[in-house]
Amino acid sequence: MDRQPGTSGKSFHGMPGSARLLNDRIALELFAQHGSLSRTQLRDMMGVTQPTAIDLVRRLTEAGMLTKLKQEVQSRRGPKTAVFGLASGEHFIAAVNVRDRFIGVLIADITGGPSVASADRRIDDRPLARQIHAAVEALLLSVGLGWERVVQTIVGVPGVVNLATGDLGFSWDLRNLSGSLLSSLQAVVSSPVQLVNGVDLAAVAEGTRADLQQRSIFALLWIGTGVGSCLMVNGTPLRGASGAAGQIGYTPVPEAPMPQVRPRTGGFQGDLQALIGGQGLRALAKKVGLPSQSVPTLLRQGAGPADHLFQVYFNEVARRIAIACASMASVVDPGVFVLQGSTAMAGGAELAQRVQDRFTEISPLSATVRPGAYQEHAELEGGIELGRKLARDAIWGGGEVLRQRRSNSAQPFIVP
Repeated sequence: MDRQPGTSGKSFHGMPGSARLLNDRIALELFAQHGSLSRTQLRDMMGVTQPTAIDLVRRLTEAGMLTKLKQEVQSRRGPKTAVFGLASGEHFIAAVNVRDRFIGVLIADITGGPSVASADRRIDDRPLARQIHAAVEALLLSVGLGWERVVQTIVGVPGVVNLATGDLGFSWDLRNLSGSLLSSLQAVVSSPVQLVNGVDLAAVAEGTRADLQQRSIFALLWIGTGVGSCLMVNGTPLRGASGAAGQIGYTPVPEAPMPQVRPRTGGFQGDLQALIGGQGLRALAKKVGLPSQSVPTLLRQGAGPADHLFQVYFNEVARRIAIACASMASVVDPGVFVLQGSTAMAGGAELAQRVQDRFTEISPLSATVRPGAYQEHAELEGGIELGRKLARDAIWGGGEVLRQRRSNSAQPFIVP
């Protein structure tokens, strides 16, 4: 029988009192962050009394959430100190990403740590939902797991996710699945499943970086075959009124004719996608006189001590990306831009620096431009991060109380 989050007997939603529920959730998050803790360490981190810490660990151990890991010998004379950690191997997250005719999959434990397994497979002519199901199932079987262990599945898609329905909206790559992908997935995937824009997931992954966790706002700009963006506000992607926020590729820009909306007969012409998308940058390379190569290959050569033509190309790409950053900055002023996607990552830190230099020349605003931290699979890592949050809310409980407490106070811990 398939187990749904919160129904396995290891959930403790029925425990009385928001203070206790919040303390339980915070304790579990601390164990996820640090790996192992003694009761005394937990007491000091939470600012609770020793009896409260002892009761917390006892209650969570009895609920199957914690397990005693080892005995730690103290430096001074006295009894050994018990060390506890999260009980792993019970609940898993599946993250899927659909992009560039490939399906990528990651499997990871809800308790944290590195992914258990990963795989990629090319999309064929079968129904996409069945291909996604088959890709996840094959990866689960390869590590000895079944669908009954998956408590949340996150699927990244290249397009708009309708905020009202949660289903796929407008997508150039998946036009025949608009309004029907979610229901098709729910028919074959036994865990709760959620569709998320892939660029939003990449931004969630980048937001786990220590330097960005401290920021209330930053922007991710995705530059690859397609172009997109995500504005992260207080750790959450800004999705807009309908879910279409971040579709910056459709923005009219200087040096390009105004877009003509022809979704059935070829799409848009003359927008930001035409300026810095894969096709536009290939056309630029031809205009400059460079050999016919992929955009990432050209940029990797331009980032080093390349000849004059490669430098001309590299600088023009940076200038065009700076136009995109300046357009976003004039509206949302994010302060930091993170560049992701195959084009951006091929240019690396050198491209980010030149984009920042050009940005300074064309905008009176201040912003830092940084390369992404993930060379590949940023969307999948973001899917695991989001899936863990959703699954922990369902299984560990206290998610809404925790968010309210954090938004209302600089001190997140409740002391009974």
